[in-house]
Amino acid sequence: MSKGPWSNNEDELLKKLVEETPKKQNQIHWVEIGRRMSSRTSKQCRERYRHHLDPTINQSSLDEEEKWLIWDCLKKGISSHATIAKLIPGRTPLQIKNYIYRERAKEKARIKAKMSLPNICNVSATRKLGNLRRN
Repeated sequence: MSKGPWSNNEDELLKKLVEETPKKQNQIHWVEIGRRMSSRTSKQCRERYRHHLDPTINQSSLDEEEKWLIWDCLKKGISSHATIAKLIPGRTPLQIKNYIYRERAKEKARIKAKMSLPNICNVSATRKLGNLRRN
């Protein structure tokens, strides 16, 4: 079994197998696809297809309305990425999770930058300068 990045050939084979393999009760039979795809497990195939290759996935950046909806859900206590993804057609739980984590990391970095020593020193120096001008 392979680990690591998927090749273009593997992606194409997986898409072909998903199209060709008969579905059971309208569900993709991942065990069968995993057997036919000798280099990957059924779980790897399912994850790759659901998160990256499914043609119904919107691969573009989130638009402002989608971002607003995500933050609105979080404010209302809806924290399940899967639940939020169901409210935004064409988006996967992984896309939602990655967006939330990326934005939180950016916010932490902004806060850390504001609290850095040079910024604190500049604020202190500015306050002292302001006090000197008032006197």
